[in-house]
Amino acid sequence: MSDLALAGVAYAEANWGRWVARCPRPLCTNALALDPGQNLFVCTGLGGCGIDAPVIWPADPQAIEAILEMRPVGRTRNWLPGETLEDLLAENAAHGCLTPEILALAGLAGERPVLLATLDGRAVGGILHQQLVAAGRREIGA
Repeated sequence: MSDLALAGVAYAEANWGRWVARCPRPLCTNALALDPGQNLFVCTGLGGCGIDAPVIWPADPQAIEAILEMRPVGRTRNWLPGETLEDLLAENAAHGCLTPEILALAGLAGERPVLLATLDGRAVGGILHQQLVAAGRREIGA
């Protein structure tokens, strides 16, 4: 995603381990939970303005979920558009939130294991990618 947000578009973000989108209408303060792959945001509920907007998902939401799930405290499982997979993994490492399985696999991989390789915001290689493939990736927003 570029640094510029598109008008009239809702962007998926992770908040406390769940996917949400904020209403794109100026001055509307609603945010609603999203189902994986949901491509339409409808601002309903208390205070809803009624706008319909397309939802823009990150390139690899499943990789984001996998990295956030390593965090033991739910309220720290957050991601905003513009943050990279590398940013999230670095935060996890800085706070000791890499799973024992990842650390064990990294130890087996040699001196400089590749935890994650990305291309255009998608996980394409490394230990975390191997785990995603083994778990059976799902396509979101396709």
